[in-house]
Amino acid sequence: MRKILLSISLFIVLLLAACQTPSGEGIKVTTTLFPYYDMIRAIAPEDVEVTLILPPGTDPHDFDPTPSQLIALLESDLF
Repeated sequence: MRKILLSISLFIVLLLAACQTPSGEGIKVTTTLFPYYDMIRAIAPEDVEVTLILPPGTDPHDFDPTPSQLIALLESDLF
């Protein structure tokens, strides 16, 4: 019983910690594939700034990111 209460308490603490946004601005998310980009954009259109790295019509296996895309990836909160 004690382990269950500890597990539930830990889950609640982690859940509340994940709900915070940094300094009042939106979260920056960078994605590589369009389905991820579209899903994030549909879930939270106002809270999240989504960037798609892969240009339309490009094969993901042959893609080589540019330096500006790598900088955008480093500045994003989630990848």
